[in-house]
Amino acid sequence: MTVFQMTNARGAIGGHTVMDIHAVDFNGKTALHHAAEKGRRDTLVSVLEAGAKVHAPDKFGWTALHWAVFKTRSALVPLLLQKGATPNTRDQDGWMPLHWASLKGPKDVCELLLEHGAEISAQNRDGSTPLHLAARGGYSASHDVLEQLIGCGGEVHAIDESGCTPLHHAADDDNVAGCEVLIQYGARVDVQTKDGKTPLHKAARWGNLAVCECLVLNGAPVDAVDQEGWTPLHRAALTGEAAVVKLLLQAGARVDARDKNGATPLHLAAGSGHADMCELLVENGAQVDAQNEVGETPLHLASQRGRDGLVRKLLGWGASTAVEANDGFLLLALHMAAWRGHRGVCAALLEDGAAVDASNKEGWTALHMAARMGDVAVCHLLIQSGANIEAVDENGRTPLHLSAIWSPAVCDVLLQNGAEVDAPDESGNTPLHRATEYGNAGVARSLVERGANKLLVNKDGKLPRDVVGASCAGQLKRSRSMNLTITLTSQGSFGVRDVIQHRMSAP
Repeated sequence: MTVFQMTNARGAIGGHTVMDIHAVDFNGKTALHHAAEKGRRDTLVSVLEAGAKVHAPDKFGWTALHWAVFKTRSALVPLLLQKGATPNTRDQDGWMPLHWASLKGPKDVCELLLEHGAEISAQNRDGSTPLHLAARGGYSASHDVLEQLIGCGGEVHAIDESGCTPLHHAADDDNVAGCEVLIQYGARVDVQTKDGKTPLHKAARWGNLAVCECLVLNGAPVDAVDQEGWTPLHRAALTGEAAVVKLLLQAGARVDARDKNGATPLHLAAGSGHADMCELLVENGAQVDAQNEVGETPLHLASQRGRDGLVRKLLGWGASTAVEANDGFLLLALHMAAWRGHRGVCAALLEDGAAVDASNKEGWTALHMAARMGDVAVCHLLIQSGANIEAVDENGRTPLHLSAIWSPAVCDVLLQNGAEVDAPDESGNTPLHRATEYGNAGVARSLVERGANKLLVNKDGKLPRDVVGASCAGQLKRSRSMNLTITLTSQGSFGVRDVIQHRMSAP
């Protein structure tokens, strides 16, 4: 339905003259809603005199009074109230006009609504009272509104659905003046939310230094732990808030406090790559080789995330490259860096004396890992650093066995550096067996060209040609999106079928 007719008539709302005083647009707004939203006093008076319903809600439950308060059309609020608008009408989210006035101001609108019976402790859908919203400090005089609401009975200890008090909101939104007012009127600084956060946790997370100073000065517990076991120091370290960390440490915060996973603030700072933060923590006594519940040190975390510069700093502060994590696969920092392809980190660790051939529980060295991941640059570095190219894992596999499955480029690097082309694993499989088994045509061709013996059988008595595509056959049978044709052809003096070609085509 069309609510307005386009015209330039005087008093029109946005260039529209009202045709039906009760007509609504696609958002359920009447002419009265539009007049209140746009601050058109004359139009608002006209539509009210014409019989507009002052309590009519739009699609979202907003009345004209909601719109006037939300848009800070302060001059229209007393007029609407005089015409019978009720300040306690809720929208679909439970917000009353006083909620918006408390959040956005000004003070005189709040006062007017309260004089007309607005409920001071009304909660919206998320449990926020007007005092919670005023505490957010969305405007310069919010502290005046806080005092006004408290003076009218606003409860400083009210909690919303998440367990936050107004002080939590003030701390979270860096409203130091609001914090001071709330504390002055008795707000507790140690109240914890449902997930265990105090106002200091909230402020520390965002680096709200002035708020943190206010809270600490008023006795906020610096080592309170939340649901994750994090102290405010953990929060500030994670986000790299150096000034807050200094304040907390000066206030007696434990530098090596552990969360529920055994992580210290240094773990969090290292994992996030905050080198300066790590330095600050170490200077204040943080244990550089502290291990979390899975045995990881800050060096492990920095290594697996590729933080080259931070890794070098940690090593300079005495971090050990020999500490083992509990993970049976990625034990050492070098393993983590090699697995993720962080060449710069690998170089730093090796320069500091990391054991290049140290193996994990499965017997994999860093070279096995780099070969498996197809990382040519890391493989080059490890070989140049003296890695044993013939190291075998618990199944007798060399790095060449792994690259034969996954990476022609790494296979070439290993062969160029003297890898044994026909080395058998515990099952008697050579790299050529592995390449053919997984349908890796490029590697199979390269191995044959470098002298791989096509007539070697594994412990099942099978030649490389007998296991062609064996490991991918099941997967291919399950796939309806591709067809794979593997053809073995004779190539001159080779005398046997030794070149694998594969073709993939959509059905």
